[in-house]
Amino acid sequence: MNILHLYSDENWTGPAESVLNLLEELNRRKHKAFFAGVTKRRGRLLPRIREAGIPVIESLNLDRKSHPLNYLRNLINLSRVWEKERIDIIHTHFRYDHILASFIKRRVPLIRTLHRADLEKVNFQERFILHHRTDHIITISKGIREKVIQNLGIEPERVSTIYGAIDNNKFNPQLSGNRIRKELGMDEDVPAVGMIAPLQPYRKHLHLLRAIPKVKKEFPRVKFLLIGSIGSYQKFLKVEIRRLGTSDSVIFTGYRDEDYPQVLASLDLVVFLVPGSDGSCRTVLEALAMAKPVVSSKVGPIPEIMEDGREGILIDSPDDVASLTDAILKALKDKELARRMGEAGRRLMEKFTPESHATQMEEIYNRVISDHQ
Repeated sequence: MNILHLYSDENWTGPAESVLNLLEELNRRKHKAFFAGVTKRRGRLLPRIREAGIPVIESLNLDRKSHPLNYLRNLINLSRVWEKERIDIIHTHFRYDHILASFIKRRVPLIRTLHRADLEKVNFQERFILHHRTDHIITISKGIREKVIQNLGIEPERVSTIYGAIDNNKFNPQLSGNRIRKELGMDEDVPAVGMIAPLQPYRKHLHLLRAIPKVKKEFPRVKFLLIGSIGSYQKFLKVEIRRLGTSDSVIFTGYRDEDYPQVLASLDLVVFLVPGSDGSCRTVLEALAMAKPVVSSKVGPIPEIMEDGREGILIDSPDDVASLTDAILKALKDKELARRMGEAGRRLMEKFTPESHATQMEEIYNRVISDHQ
């Protein structure tokens, strides 16, 4: 098959890595999977796509912030690409590229992945395209699938769920976190709890900070690592840390890229409260692949994938600081439980691989193309 993925975001986020892994695997299977994205603005995604050897459609610049004339150019160039490369199917990921592709839908099957659950933002135009111009919709959780069927009125046979996939070689429990611990001044026996999320108010860092004093009473040397890009919100968090008297227990690592798996390896426990741009909650999947126990709220696909007490500990609400504190303490106190949860997480993620992800996607592509003929 000749497959074109349209992806109108230049940032290196969870959905981006998932798409990159899928494109690599599809090309490995002798399909020809193309990528079109944001070519005129700097971002971390496009260099990685090129480095992986994935063919890039340079004539398409899917920059949502560009001049309206660029949209017209994209419409013209997309039709040309379809004819020149004999595209069998177009797979879109965001509203911009979905609307763009809908204009040539009658000539080529169209698929849309919904990476998030914010269906309340679906406007009349997008609803029309989902109903009348889209052959199949992919969701990253069964919960979102049900919302698409119930709230948007899409036929169930046109909606599938495919969970996120993780490279188990990249995220490997055998990796050592010793260098990271040395860099951050943590001895090997110091309990380390990590939260991976950009420093933004909606990610609930404050709730984790407010759990620290009680945890510190039982584990005086504990360290909490806030792993993610640092912005102006850091100043506010630091004020709260000083108020709580926990300055010696919190480490801001900043954004970690090349050594991110090693940073995960340095942790004893991963906390996840609210999804970001990646509705698949990829951070949790990466932690599970690294055999790290997880404390997570019941968000997105997490309660569908994980079982409370098996791969980690689930709490009902990200706003419940008491339950969060108790869950962290339980995981840190019971090392045998933490070990069992970590091992169960690794076994679980052996099912969520780029290979299995690509196989599920192939089945949908073949079915949609067959129905379109």
